[in-house]
Amino acid sequence: MLVLAHKPHSLLFHLYSAGVGRTGTFICIDNVQEQIMKERVVDIAGVINKMRYQRMKMVQTHVSIDIMGVCMVYRFS
Repeated sequence: MLVLAHKPHSLLFHLYSAGVGRTGTFICIDNVQEQIMKERVVDIAGVINKMRYQRMKMVQTHVSIDIMGVCMVYRFS
């Protein structure tokens, strides 16, 4: 389940899951957001691969990946 709350210039969401998957999702969202602002590029798969090289299972499900996409569209639109 995903809960979104929007305030001016901020985005808050909560994923109902536990463990490495949730942590990896938050870290990945932050990394992708930085990548967009610095490089004007969106490469969620590339960021996930780099993270998994350092620590396996950081983003565990396709749902987490979908949520990242939704968050980036919501944040930058």
